[in-house]
Amino acid sequence: ALICPLNTRIKGGGYTYAIELKKLLETFGHSIDIFDLKIHKNMYKLCEYDIVHLTTMSENGTKRQYKENVQSKLYNLHTVVKYYITIHSLFADFKNRLSSGHMIENAQALIATSETNKLELKQRFGKNVYKIGIPFSPFEIEQPKYRNKIVCLSRFYPGKRTKEFFRMAKMMPEYEFHFSGTIFDDNGKVIGGLGAQYHYKACKELIDEAGNIILHNDKKDIKEVLNGALFAVDFSEHDDTDRPQYTTLEALSAGVVPIIHPLFSGKLTDYKQVLTAEVAEEAVMKCKKIRNYHEIVGLGKEYLEEYISNTNDELKQIY
Repeated sequence: ALICPLNTRIKGGGYTYAIELKKLLETFGHSIDIFDLKIHKNMYKLCEYDIVHLTTMSENGTKRQYKENVQSKLYNLHTVVKYYITIHSLFADFKNRLSSGHMIENAQALIATSETNKLELKQRFGKNVYKIGIPFSPFEIEQPKYRNKIVCLSRFYPGKRTKEFFRMAKMMPEYEFHFSGTIFDDNGKVIGGLGAQYHYKACKELIDEAGNIILHNDKKDIKEVLNGALFAVDFSEHDDTDRPQYTTLEALSAGVVPIIHPLFSGKLTDYKQVLTAEVAEEAVMKCKKIRNYHEIVGLGKEYLEEYISNTNDELKQIY
């Protein structure tokens, strides 16, 4: 059983991780059930499963989730999980938090998604730690000869720094800028709490002024979004600098050149298959000056193939 405290409304990286991990483990012959803790509140009481706990939240999200879980008595303190997976870097007092601290202490092993995270877990908890890259299923897109799209696969949240993407749109009116991610709920409210609502309001004027920005409310068909795209932009800053995000892997798979934050590039820049930019002006300059586009795309395909192969090998160490 893969147990995930997922926000199924947002369907972000953690959600994608759970789905991709399920698919990959099933190809190895395992039967996998995914349980959302908010729905299956008594999941930890089921002892017939080899339980794997996947935490997908960063510091603030984990603090908030912990408070909610304790109040609702969501966690069974006698639970022993087989593997504890974290896809974010942990913060200093994580071990002292009642629910997750108990599961970490009693887990057979911990699983990290990057070498940075692996070292951190090993130093803090002194347990056996495996490193498994994020599982990903590649796909092919037959890109048209003429491309006029620049895309951002994200959502409204301050840490995502999506405002820079909309600033790019004003500087490059000859292109269509497609923003694709979960934005509104069924009532038209911005998803993601006060931070997301505030960030959306801060971007709204830019979106209206640019005139070349198209909002997609969900990544229902990633191939359709990336079809005809030249660049996939992600200005977000992240704590795990030596692993890619799903948005980067999706762009590489589609034959689209990623533009990512320099602090998040990690090993990717060694392969020269991405561009890096911290602000809109830098991204626009690099887009306009690029001369070896198809060479970068080819290097991206090579990196993706190697990354997927390594991740599969790492997962086979356990399963």
